[in-house]
Amino acid sequence: MKIVGLLVALALVLTSCMSAPETASIDRIAFVRAAESLKGHPYESRVEVHGHRFTLDCVGLLDAAFWKLGYNLEAATSPYRGDAVNRLKAYLHHEGAFFEKPRPEPGDIIFWNNTWDANGDGIWGDDGTTHAGLVVSLASDGTVTYLHASVTRGIALAKLNLVHPTREFSPDGRLWNSPMALPERGHKNPVHWLSGDLCSGIADLRVGWRGVPLIGS
Repeated sequence: MKIVGLLVALALVLTSCMSAPETASIDRIAFVRAAESLKGHPYESRVEVHGHRFTLDCVGLLDAAFWKLGYNLEAATSPYRGDAVNRLKAYLHHEGAFFEKPRPEPGDIIFWNNTWDANGDGIWGDDGTTHAGLVVSLASDGTVTYLHASVTRGIALAKLNLVHPTREFSPDGRLWNSPMALPERGHKNPVHWLSGDLCSGIADLRVGWRGVPLIGS
């Protein structure tokens, strides 16, 4: 009987150990604060976080924020094909992080299509996913404040409203959607140029985080 009891106890311990990763969760606010600590840095500047250097483009910002919390996002996305933003998107799709949410939450990762002529063919609108950022907060009218790496402003806050995706300002003059796809000097804005209009999806941070390994693992 003692042996049976020991086996049952051991099974319970093993079960609890195996289920621990499922119940653990990344701290959304800590992730946002880690990213916000880089606000103000110029676009594509180099920063060192816990001994590792990052280039602050759109994905580099997210990589650095994860690294600050002890997670290696680069390792999670490296098996996927494409540039950094498309590897990140493919990884999050694989994790099942993209789904309809009534309200995005802090730390959720936003993707945009066609923010610049990434393939260099001179045509707007055929470039696929080209940019990413993260949700910082959500207002009662649905306006998201997000943080991203802006070519012109560096690591900066901007606005996104998916209720009114094609309108830059509200009737009372509040910013709903920040400019996202800017034209070359002397050219008109492309047809789709606001952050809400170009948004292609939002991934849940807590779902996407599950497959990100700890640094050094």
